[in-house]
Amino acid sequence: MIIKQHPFTLSQKNWLLLFALAAVFIISIFYGYWFENGIGGPPLSAKYATIPALDEGVHAEKYEISPMFSRDFDVKDLSAPFYDEYSKTIIIMSTPGVMADNRGVQGFYKIDSLGKLTDSLIFAPEYRPIHLLNGFILHPDYYTTWWRNGDTTTHPYLKETDATKYQQLKAKAEAVYYLPYKDVWKYGTAEFKQETDVVLFLINRQWHALYGPGLYQYKPAEKVRAGELPDLLADSTAIVLEAVKKESLIDAKADSWFGTGYLYFTLQQDTLRFKHEMVLEGNKGKEYWRNLHYYHAGGIPFALLYSNDRYYGVRLKTSLNSNR
Repeated sequence: MIIKQHPFTLSQKNWLLLFALAAVFIISIFYGYWFENGIGGPPLSAKYATIPALDEGVHAEKYEISPMFSRDFDVKDLSAPFYDEYSKTIIIMSTPGVMADNRGVQGFYKIDSLGKLTDSLIFAPEYRPIHLLNGFILHPDYYTTWWRNGDTTTHPYLKETDATKYQQLKAKAEAVYYLPYKDVWKYGTAEFKQETDVVLFLINRQWHALYGPGLYQYKPAEKVRAGELPDLLADSTAIVLEAVKKESLIDAKADSWFGTGYLYFTLQQDTLRFKHEMVLEGNKGKEYWRNLHYYHAGGIPFALLYSNDRYYGVRLKTSLNSNR
């Protein structure tokens, strides 16, 4: 049986034409995106395929890069490290009101001179910030020497109420710390209404507290808080960028890319290689690693990396540290 084929109507031809044009348009968009965002340049050597990310663990013969905290610990919004030269220890603190399951709780985590996490001190929910300075933890109402010697005993401040003694106390002090009234007093109290600031003076290993309105105005400008280690990544030669894998284009005119950087540390005879997400700004000759920070104090034999809300220690392997 022969079936007679009917030619397409004009309406059907128009629909076919529109469908074909739409298909060409979609394919052109996909091709353009792939072309502009595709990897440029020759592929990297096969040796880079085995280089681990920080959270996978980085190991050499004697040194390693490993997490400071366990994976089940909520480490979001931890501070930069604070260093005490006397005890050769570092404190990292959590910020109250941010950690998901511990709202209002403030924690302090101590790292010893070999890079081991050795102790922690947790304060009950507190609306006021707690500070670190010169081996002391400074609460608005008291201080403790736990950072330096492990003693959690709280000590009251020696109270000073004569604001005219500010210069005299400052001249005697080994260290000075300024607290604005909003960080000290509960809202609605007489001290809050009077905007009574507090200045803390360390004199002969005891902290004096001077109370008075307007004292916070004397606080000097500072780039980092006292004792806080600066981020050394931008200026350090310890971390070297070895290779770059371009992955997606940010701006064609600026030749800016998202990608993966392959970096390494050299410690004595050991080389620690790892990969990390990065941004490359071609026309400015700059590159930087997103969410990667590097901290080191001259008096200790380890360093810290901070990446994506996690701290990592760059240190001797545990088996070698235990023999020291």
